[in-house]
Amino acid sequence: MIREETLTTFDKWVPPTHDEICELIEKSGLRAEELAKILGVNKATIYNWRSGGVEGKKSTKKLNYSNWAWLCFIVGERYINEPCDDIRDLNRIISRFTKMLQIYNEKLTRELSVVNSKNKRISKNLLKIAASGIANGGEK
Repeated sequence: MIREETLTTFDKWVPPTHDEICELIEKSGLRAEELAKILGVNKATIYNWRSGGVEGKKSTKKLNYSNWAWLCFIVGERYINEPCDDIRDLNRIISRFTKMLQIYNEKLTRELSVVNSKNKRISKNLLKIAASGIANGGEK
């Protein structure tokens, strides 16, 4: 359960616990590489957040507000950043959002490829069964 005080603007923000970070990483459904690409960190950082790091649960302090806000947005918690003050903020948001869309598109493409591959195998097996039934004069 994500505490309300982690879902607020920076001036009122309380950093999330290790469990809260893990919950959102899990909810994202993304691999470490994919999440790292969106957040602009390396995958080792994601593994560190997930495992609690070398120092245990205290290492979650390395998760800054900006990355927490994006993680919340990705999983549909809510977008907790302040409104954009200038064009640089807007460009950064658009850039991260574009990366996120690219990664989800790649993920969906991979998943569709797996489904299509399974469907082809099933179709071939059904054709073999049907052909074998016809060859045997319709007997089972």
